[in-house]
Amino acid sequence: MIIQCDFDGTIIRNNLSVLLREHFARGNWRRIEDDYLHGKLTVEQSNKLQFALIKE
Repeated sequence: MIIQCDFDGTIIRNNLSVLLREHFARGNWRRIEDDYLHGKLTVEQSNKLQFALIKE
């Protein structure tokens, strides 16, 4: 079995990480994304904070 995951949009048309956050994140991940886009956070900091909002 081969499982292919695409988190940056190179294989699939929609960004999987956005879909995951839209459906499963509990909290305002868009505020964190805005901070990243405005240079207040690194991509690593942003990813850690945003994906920490995803709960089972």
